[in-house]
Amino acid sequence: MSDIYDMASDNEERDRDLAIQIARSKSKNHPFTGRCLYCNDSIIKGLFCNAFCHTDYESEQVIKKHQWR
Repeated sequence: MSDIYDMASDNEERDRDLAIQIARSKSKNHPFTGRCLYCNDSIIKGLFCNAFCHTDYESEQVIKKHQWR
């Protein structure tokens, strides 16, 4: 029987794996351009210059999705 810590660890691992899977699927839709997708700053790798731009971009995409139902 697993205890609460094992269940929490399992949940954390599942959430992390899901987040990685989502991030990888989104990166296929947006090729690397050398510019942040949100603020257009120059970047060396990835799609965003920092976590704030990533969060704001995701929030904006959710809003756009709901506006165009």
